[in-house]
Amino acid sequence: MFMRTYSPQRTVKIHRGVLSIEMVIILAVLAIAAITIFLNAGSLFGKNDTSTEMANSQEIAINTRSLLKNGGIYDFNSAADMTGVLIKFGGVPKSMTIVGDASSGRATVINTWGGAVTVEPTASTGGKTGFTVTYEKVPMTACTTMSSKLSQSFGETSVNASKTVGLINASSASTQCTKDNGSTGTNTLKFTSLT
Repeated sequence: MFMRTYSPQRTVKIHRGVLSIEMVIILAVLAIAAITIFLNAGSLFGKNDTSTEMANSQEIAINTRSLLKNGGIYDFNSAADMTGVLIKFGGVPKSMTIVGDASSGRATVINTWGGAVTVEPTASTGGKTGFTVTYEKVPMTACTTMSSKLSQSFGETSVNASKTVGLINASSASTQCTKDNGSTGTNTLKFTSLT
């Protein structure tokens, strides 16, 4: 008996590329993803700025109590005096912008939004036993978040001259905070600690 052997033929796959319809779908998906990322990037950075400044204000409060209180009082004459000394003692977070010579006792602090941040003594029945941290040029969304969240850590909170003792709920904060002027915040927040 005679056997025949067959050798298998090789099949060659021909790659014809991507069809134009497939390419349009791929490009559309990529365009939608890029637009979504672009539109949400601003709010992500805004939330990060707010979180950073909330942490900064709490660090300033802790450092003010530990570095500047002497004999139960804050013996300073003005916000410029007290803020300058806090900077000189290294009590301002490194993430904040310091304007001027930090070692002079006359430097100032700028927040993420370009507004001044000051610390000043606050008089009460026992003398200057408290202090106030002031934030200027706070955007509306940050104003609402900061005032409602930080009111838990401070005895009194002022939003654009509206004073609240104790907690500020989000609803009250949203009515007290004013809209931005273009891309610049218009709100001034004051957090007062009586200790």
